[in-house]
Amino acid sequence: MRDGSYYEGDFVKGEMNGKGTRTWEDGTVYAGAFVMGEKHGYGEIQYGARSVKEASFKGDFASNVRHGFGEMTLRDLTVIKGEFINNHPEGHCTISYQDGSEFSGNVVRGVINGLGEVKYPDGSAYKGSFVDGVKQGPGCYYIEPSVGGTYSMSGEFENGEPSVTANETIYELVGPIFHEEEQSKKAPAKGQETKQPTFTEEEDVRFENKVVFQVGGKFTEEPQELSFKIKCVF
Repeated sequence: MRDGSYYEGDFVKGEMNGKGTRTWEDGTVYAGAFVMGEKHGYGEIQYGARSVKEASFKGDFASNVRHGFGEMTLRDLTVIKGEFINNHPEGHCTISYQDGSEFSGNVVRGVINGLGEVKYPDGSAYKGSFVDGVKQGPGCYYIEPSVGGTYSMSGEFENGEPSVTANETIYELVGPIFHEEEQSKKAPAKGQETKQPTFTEEEDVRFENKVVFQVGGKFTEEPQELSFKIKCVF
């Protein structure tokens, strides 16, 4: 062909019609439906060297553009699933990032805008308003119950951060398996009498400059299955 590409597949009256595969000089390969020489219907495309951002797309095409439901993978391995209009993700989409976080919500021309929810690999999440991909407006930051979270904070966000920050945050341990809280002499609780644990030489090295808990008669720096109540003072 004039652009250096070549085609293998169905023809009708000299035009690419039906199913076929077209390959371009830069390595881009499209396999799927054609109507009158254009990508139209379901198809899958692997982008070549000329595409800096997109790596691949599988889904619906209309008159050579991504249009309809599809899944696009970017060069950085971000995966976008949802509706596409005139080549861009539009409306409700899910976006999975390489670091394990996932967004679900409204997208405008490929950019997160409006209401949505993002979940992070550590079990934290944000649900609320976004402007140009940034947390902006009313929203709620919380820890998912699946990881034992009891923390949530609702309010206004600005440039991705809470617009009001607490002057003091108070944590109260309420975990059901916790029997006795012990803090090491390295970090005594303010305004409270502290019962000093007795360490072996090995424990003294292990717990140097760390807050220590005593659970079931044993010292540990990483107690499991503990829940906290949090109070913010403004």
